[in-house]
Amino acid sequence: MSATTVEEASAPKDTSAEGHPRGLFTLFGAEAWERFSYYGMRALLVLYLTKNFKYGRAEALEMYGIYTGLVYLTPLLGGYIADKFLGRRKAVFIGGILMAMGQLALSVPALLHFALGLLIAGNGFFKPNISTMVGGLYREGDSRRDGAFTIFYMGINLGALFSPIVCGGLADRPDRVLPIGFLAAAAGMALGLWQFWHGQKHLGGTGLPPGRSTTLEEAEAGPYRSGPVPASDSGLRAKDYLDVLAWSAVTAGVVWGVLLAWKGIGPFWGALPGAVKLGALFVALGIVFVQLYRDTTPEQKQEVSVIII
Repeated sequence: MSATTVEEASAPKDTSAEGHPRGLFTLFGAEAWERFSYYGMRALLVLYLTKNFKYGRAEALEMYGIYTGLVYLTPLLGGYIADKFLGRRKAVFIGGILMAMGQLALSVPALLHFALGLLIAGNGFFKPNISTMVGGLYREGDSRRDGAFTIFYMGINLGALFSPIVCGGLADRPDRVLPIGFLAAAAGMALGLWQFWHGQKHLGGTGLPPGRSTTLEEAEAGPYRSGPVPASDSGLRAKDYLDVLAWSAVTAGVVWGVLLAWKGIGPFWGALPGAVKLGALFVALGIVFVQLYRDTTPEQKQEVSVIII
């Protein structure tokens, strides 16, 4: 037996009957509930805008498109912040809290834009980091890693399958969308957070804050770590949860501040020609990619280059 300090290959010792670490099913359940929350809300959004707010169909679809576009953009920033400052676990908690808050806020019509902002920011923290943790449960070269991602994506599909049925069935009425649909989505996100918190003991050292590694006892043969991880090393500490609350509050404040600033900037932006808007978007994306590219390893630079292409 040899001792080593690792973060990526810190798979927990305990395994399920299928031979995968139990941490995989912790991530599976958390992601399934998060996707239940996300797709349940998304199934109702356009109907909510047209029925409750009397938006025209084109206007509602435009807002839906902006929302879904930003949902796919913010994970670039969320993943970067997790890698440099937070660690993946804290980022997942922050994202889940923000998304649960956003779902609750959607049930209050006056908070519509704030709620969407919370959901966008929360997804940026949650989505890239929980997916990356799946790979961290296995050593490089472990033949079960591909199967683990297949199981994980089954959780995504499972949550996406049932969410429109449950949330839509509860909320959609001929003349309006009831708030209970968004409350069901918030409950799903809360269940996902609970499962992630409860199953942390099965994650080993995966996703801990930067600079905090776990000393693991490893088998000399085979790609799968066999040594136990002390409970004190495999979970977040009290200070980490205070960080989670602080980051959640600050992020919510930033979202609110952006919305207030947009009230002044919005009319000016709306008057600009489409070509100028598109150019500004490309410049902003370029700045983000350049910053990401500067602070990455050679292997990560290859991945960023593929994204740019």
